[in-house]
Amino acid sequence: MSDPKPYLHATRPPQGIFAKAFAFLLTLVLVVVGLMFSAIALIVAAIAGLAFWGWLRWKTRHLRQAMADRPAPGFGTTDGVIEGVAVRVDEAESPPGRA
Repeated sequence: MSDPKPYLHATRPPQGIFAKAFAFLLTLVLVVVGLMFSAIALIVAAIAGLAFWGWLRWKTRHLRQAMADRPAPGFGTTDGVIEGVAVRVDEAESPPGRA
């Protein structure tokens, strides 16, 4: 008859002091290697982001120059007047025709 859970025997903790020290050092090495790979991945992502930002700035330089040459109508005026329409609605009064 076979053991119903054979994987339980493979996960037993280290028995001796040397086995525990080896397990600790192996864990430490794996953590350091994982941190190194994650740092490299972050650096590559940052470089790719900067490259995309530079490419986008290069492709939109003519648009930004055209926007700087022709400001929007009414933008930058010095008279201090803002034109518009305002409607005041009193909520205390009900509109005509409603009770």
